[in-house]
Amino acid sequence: MVRAFSRIALIALCTLLAVEGAAAATCTANQYVRSNVCTDCPTGYARAAGDDSTGADTACLMCAADYYVSGKGGDATTAGTCSACPTGRSSAAGADSTSTGTLIAAANKACGTTCKANFYVSAKGGDATTAGTCTACPAKSYIAAGGETASTGALTVCTSRECGADQYVNAKTCKNCPTGFTRAAGDDSTGADTQCTACAAGYRVAAKGADTSTPGTCTACPTGATTASADSTSGGTVVAACLSCAAGYRVHAKGSDTSTLGTCTACPTGHTTASAIGHSGGTVVAACLSCADGYRVAAKGGSTTAAGTCTACPTGATTASAVSTSAGAVVAACEKSAANYYVSALGADATTAGTITACATGSTNIAGDSSLGTANAVTSSCDVPPKVISGAKCANTAYIMSTAGCVSCAANNRVSAKGADALTAGTCAACGAGSTNAAGDLSSSAGATSTCDGTTCAANKYVSSNACVACAAGTTNAAGDNASGPDTTCDATTCTADHYVSSNVCTDCAAGSTNAAGDDASGADTTCDIVSGASPLEVKLTSMISFLVIGFLALAM
Repeated sequence: MVRAFSRIALIALCTLLAVEGAAAATCTANQYVRSNVCTDCPTGYARAAGDDSTGADTACLMCAADYYVSGKGGDATTAGTCSACPTGRSSAAGADSTSTGTLIAAANKACGTTCKANFYVSAKGGDATTAGTCTACPAKSYIAAGGETASTGALTVCTSRECGADQYVNAKTCKNCPTGFTRAAGDDSTGADTQCTACAAGYRVAAKGADTSTPGTCTACPTGATTASADSTSGGTVVAACLSCAAGYRVHAKGSDTSTLGTCTACPTGHTTASAIGHSGGTVVAACLSCADGYRVAAKGGSTTAAGTCTACPTGATTASAVSTSAGAVVAACEKSAANYYVSALGADATTAGTITACATGSTNIAGDSSLGTANAVTSSCDVPPKVISGAKCANTAYIMSTAGCVSCAANNRVSAKGADALTAGTCAACGAGSTNAAGDLSSSAGATSTCDGTTCAANKYVSSNACVACAAGTTNAAGDNASGPDTTCDATTCTADHYVSSNVCTDCAAGSTNAAGDDASGADTTCDIVSGASPLEVKLTSMISFLVIGFLALAM
């Protein structure tokens, strides 16, 4: 007996030393304990931080962000199935995948029908409850979250963060090239600085730069004259003179030789002609036979050598240059947006122009968006110049940095009022107690007012001051209490017949004793009554025998 007890004591001592000797570690978010090691949750699952790695094993029972519960676990301690949301759509982390959670068989219900940030609506669903398609924005473009993909929504487009033609990048901002210089469109405004090193069309290279990265001197051509764009660095070539008539100017008389410009005469208002060589190797142009950009052909000319009538487009609208002679075609309307205007509504059909609207203050758009109601046509929008600085944070913690600056709401804040324009932040208001909201709601005029989601308490928790609190020992509560609402309570556990309360647990009565149903497990300990006909000695002997049997079983281990 002594030897057996010594063995048990030795095992207990070794176990205690092993536990005390282990380095205590607290697992981070999305980790669980397995054999005293913090282990990453499987893909699609989540767990709150705080598990003690020296304690018992735990499990990841919640679905991660952008995953939903497509199958529940077999019981309250077994994880179910967390399935990924469709591309471009999302759901908040924290859905309970165990048997106490909520099964959501349809991804539309779990992940919604709206696109997340930087995904645009490329196809709408068949009805008001069926999601369409969210497609990732192309490189160097973005869009705020919230595009509705159901049939009630609209196709959307991403906003480019590329610099336009004749712009360069300086301190994460697109800036216009200096006068006389040019640069191709396409620089990423969030990337490294760039510079304009080529002389623009209409400017000649008067002097080259000191090296291949330094621009030289670009000198403007005389009025009406032009020359092609050229490299002004040390790798380029000096251009002595501008020898062509510019677009909108006709060659009235040729130069005396190939190094002398002739006479360039301006076209009448609304008319134009292509640039042409003005030295002795060129050709005299008798008339300007096309309507200029921004002017439509209202009436054709009487012959192929006679210009027609060119009428100015309305403010904000434009159309491309077109031949106005008898060989051309009448243009009924100016169908494209001018610079810093966008298409706010499409025309009724493929030949009808829609509505063109000025960009909001602080935003821009290049010219050329078509407003015709052609198949698959979409409305357009204006671009917000990026203001993001790497590593920068907003001074007001209710906001987070987004492409346009501090205009998006931080986690657990909602948009209560929109800003005046695409660059101005609206109001980000804190969520009410017991409710949450993911970060990223856009508060500028391009966004929308938003709401916070109520927190749902898990099983055996109740609401106290808008927080989910564990039920006291001996009490229970079903899952589903809303933490943003009033306080709730847990229900006391009532013991069944032949059970008594011991440390807030309903425990079987010993053989030979009994107890009526109804003891409150949340209260004080209770006892069982001796069965009539059994003496106290019989009850005592029965208890001793039970104890001895348990002891022998332990020694046999």
